[in-house]
Amino acid sequence: MTQPNAPRQAPTVRRTAPKAAPQFATTPRLSGPAPEPAASLRRRIDGRRAAATAPSRARVAGVAGLALGAGALSTVAAAKAGASPTTATLTVLVVTLVVLGVGVAGLCRVRWGLDAPTRELRRRASAEVRTARALEPLESAGWVAFHDRLVAHERVPHILLGPPGAVVLHPHSFGGLSPWRARARRVPRLGRRPAPGVVAAAELGDAVALRTRDTLLNVLTSQPELDGWFLVVYAMVPVLDRPTDQVVSAPTLVEHPPVGPVLRRVLETELPAGLTRTAVAYLASIVDHSCPPA
Repeated sequence: MTQPNAPRQAPTVRRTAPKAAPQFATTPRLSGPAPEPAASLRRRIDGRRAAATAPSRARVAGVAGLALGAGALSTVAAAKAGASPTTATLTVLVVTLVVLGVGVAGLCRVRWGLDAPTRELRRRASAEVRTARALEPLESAGWVAFHDRLVAHERVPHILLGPPGAVVLHPHSFGGLSPWRARARRVPRLGRRPAPGVVAAAELGDAVALRTRDTLLNVLTSQPELDGWFLVVYAMVPVLDRPTDQVVSAPTLVEHPPVGPVLRRVLETELPAGLTRTAVAYLASIVDHSCPPA
């Protein structure tokens, strides 16, 4: 069996029509409620925040002492500058509150979700939720989407089943830029526009997508209910919020369509179709059973 990934690459084995329709009616595959997109990531975020212990008394006393020391230094500086008593008092109060607030925020950054690992989890969860919303219109065309699934103990954000076969999607978000920063990056510097940056495939997670593609193919071929099927599994890395001055290195083994209408067009029109709605539903029941929620 082969698992071509390029949309225009034709399978090297003749596709045979599946003959498993009777089994679909007699062997139901039930695995409980389907998980929401990025459900496991949100559980990890909640777990990190719940596991964050309260700051010790020594650390709180150290922050308070640092704030009082900063206030004392600001008092001395205001006195040397000859400031009025009211101005000096306000200066001391503002400096003390700022230092105290920064210190407390540093102590509680994990509880508030301000640390780098939690921010990365939130970014990934947001990208997966937005991708799932963009894929919802495919359901009317006979596609079936599974989100946040385990394929041989490896988490896959999205598994799509449709007329072309199975598709694993690992969305990648560039994080996005504020409007003013996006304009600033397009401003010529010293009369020359900056050259566009090239994003390597490794930065987008192509290796992970290809590995989960092969793993899903191995899982499906080991199912006795799929004997006689010609299985094709594709891998894609949809991108979100790609800056205009960033280009993806090409050619690569994985497609990188932007999330939205372009992604749906690639899935519906650029992949060779061969499965009927009944076959897709039966294949979805097998995947639902063999790939449990993460």
